[in-house]
Amino acid sequence: MLVSRCAATVGKARRCAAPLRGHGSPWACLGSRAASATAEREDMARIADALRPYGSEEGRVRLEKDASGRQAWLSLVNPGKKNALSGKMMAELHDAVKELREGDEYKSTTTLFVQGTEDFFCSGADLGILMKKFTRQDGLDMSWLMQRTLHDLRALPQISVAVVNGGAMGGGTEIVLSTDFRVFQSKANFRMVQTTLGLVPGWGGGTRLVNLVGRTKALEVLCGAPKLDADGLAELGIADCVSGPDETAEAAAERFMKPFYDAKYPGAVQGAKSIIGFAHDHSDIDVSLNHEREVFSRAWQGEENKHALAEIDRARQARRAAQQQQK
Repeated sequence: MLVSRCAATVGKARRCAAPLRGHGSPWACLGSRAASATAEREDMARIADALRPYGSEEGRVRLEKDASGRQAWLSLVNPGKKNALSGKMMAELHDAVKELREGDEYKSTTTLFVQGTEDFFCSGADLGILMKKFTRQDGLDMSWLMQRTLHDLRALPQISVAVVNGGAMGGGTEIVLSTDFRVFQSKANFRMVQTTLGLVPGWGGGTRLVNLVGRTKALEVLCGAPKLDADGLAELGIADCVSGPDETAEAAAERFMKPFYDAKYPGAVQGAKSIIGFAHDHSDIDVSLNHEREVFSRAWQGEENKHALAEIDRARQARRAAQQQQK
């Protein structure tokens, strides 16, 4: 068994985040939302450590950035199994997302490309390992970890894009759905095969699918399990960009992400993403407006704001000087 108590502890933390209905609640709060979040992070780290022994050296998650530090690549590498995620790779994905969120060397990174290798994105969990050795409770722990990891991936300050060559299946589709944008090679395909295995999505993909395409289309995609081509994905709104017939998904993704990479003020772009993500995840408009105000207060008279205003002032002075010379 992995960390059976972790799922219960995380569930307890989640319950505490909501207001208690009465003094006789069976759940004891940790004292604050910050304390609950800290406890959940600790539990996720324990589950990740328990998963690390399940996998080979061939399967790994690689995190790299370019010389400028503005672009990063998160690669799923397990080519012998269509980049299926072993327990070890799930732990490494958790580590990589944490590094992107907290690491100093990624604070100036504006764009994140999530990709597979060997002309395939990802075929989901490595069921050959997981189904043989994992109990039902272990599966629940794994689900907690992957849901939280992909939630954190979506909430990263960097603008993220899934770069899909070949295909995405099962849990691989859930990773695709967790990024901000999705770019598909023109011959790529996408199939949520979970129900054909007697399963349902466990990494948050079902919820994200409904949010993206609506209830009716989600029923078709998930319960019918059709293999969708790139054009069909574009019609559904799952694909934000489809490559040209002679273009790789990587090239199309670079082109699609250029406005974010070239953003003059990356901090402002990251703040705007935070506002959008928070508004999407919180139905209470007052809570969302409070968050927007907090983000605005940090940007107001910040370095980027001062630089932008100084440029405007210099341009205004230059126009005035030119007008005076013409007189």
